[in-house]
Amino acid sequence: RNVWMSVVMSVVASGGFSVEAFASTLSALHADKGVIGQGPTSRATLDALTAEGGDAATWLTAGTPGAKNLTNGSIMRVAPVGMLGWKEPRGQQLQADAAIQSHVTHHAPLCKAGSAAVGAAVAAALQARALGETDLTAAVLRAMQEPYGSMLSAMLAAPDWEAAVDVMYATQPASDEFMETSPFKPPGISMFPPHTAGWAIYSAIAEAEAGFWPSIFTAIAPGGDTDTVAACAGAIAGAWHGLAAIRSERDDSHKVLDLLQDVDEPGSCDVRGLCRLAQGMFHVSVRQRGDWR
Repeated sequence: RNVWMSVVMSVVASGGFSVEAFASTLSALHADKGVIGQGPTSRATLDALTAEGGDAATWLTAGTPGAKNLTNGSIMRVAPVGMLGWKEPRGQQLQADAAIQSHVTHHAPLCKAGSAAVGAAVAAALQARALGETDLTAAVLRAMQEPYGSMLSAMLAAPDWEAAVDVMYATQPASDEFMETSPFKPPGISMFPPHTAGWAIYSAIAEAEAGFWPSIFTAIAPGGDTDTVAACAGAIAGAWHGLAAIRSERDDSHKVLDLLQDVDEPGSCDVRGLCRLAQGMFHVSVRQRGDWR
């Protein structure tokens, strides 16, 4: 029941990304059983989208503009858009779709840019894997718009992940007002969009040779908003390594995978259910948009 599942379900149903279909799917979920783990920005938006008595907003106007929605909810759900854009990681369509899906709940330009960066990283990982490339870092950096390209290059030049965190905070500082109210303080990764997106992408590419699980461990190592950052890093690393590697890299990986479930809708969020969704995404993003080579 997470928001990203609404993106996937709307893409599969529509045969591509449709902001109207996404907003409708999300609104129906919110009105029915609610959304697990949603933040205040998304909650306020969905309340507006599902208001009764003719007061419901549209996807274009429901989100909260301004600094108050400088959080990372739209970045966490953008991976399916990246899958759709795998043929052109720097393409205008991917950039536009990433920004529009963000706009539904998070209007701020930094939220849209962070969504576009993570979406481009997912697309680059998929394309590089399809082409048989061996350097994920190079592929992702080619796909980055500024300021993410420069920030990531500087982070990768740091001697270790602790230093990379310092580089990220120095390169893309949040305002004092934001950090004063943030529940996550340095060196933890904050909900500030460049921090969430930047650290997620860094974790995936810095540990690309080590594997999927090291990327996740690096994503959560600094603390902070670990679930969101790990979800974004996992989307990129998963696109690069694939499910077989996720299963085989560690002898105990099944202990984690077997715990995936949605207690309200059994079978929807376990590995088998997620694979069914993935097959639908594969049909739309690969078979309808070009052969996997």
